[in-house]
Amino acid sequence: MVIDALAREMGMPCDRGGKIAASGRVDRALLDELLADPYYRRQPPKSAGREQYGAEFVARMKKSGAPIPDLIATATVLTAATVAMGVGGPGSCPTDLIVSGGGVHNPQIMAHLAGFLPV
Repeated sequence: MVIDALAREMGMPCDRGGKIAASGRVDRALLDELLADPYYRRQPPKSAGREQYGAEFVARMKKSGAPIPDLIATATVLTAATVAMGVGGPGSCPTDLIVSGGGVHNPQIMAHLAGFLPV
């Protein structure tokens, strides 16, 4: 959702093939700020949608002043990191992870996800 919203800022419906993210640089300070959200450490069950990752979240990212490709790179790492946090929490050791949705076609997301999870 966030990546697509930022890509639309560049006149594209999505970051097809992760090309925009690959051209940007991760804003580490922004990433750390976003990852500090207590939501990510809450125990399941939980879900999130546009109420959490909609226009207000994108506006918050844009306030950093970083260029859109950098925001997309940062959102890409955020996506992978939070998925990894969700499946790799205390006491869990998944042996298989089934990935679906548009992100599965984004090699940047998939590479970061693989990097965050144990082999």
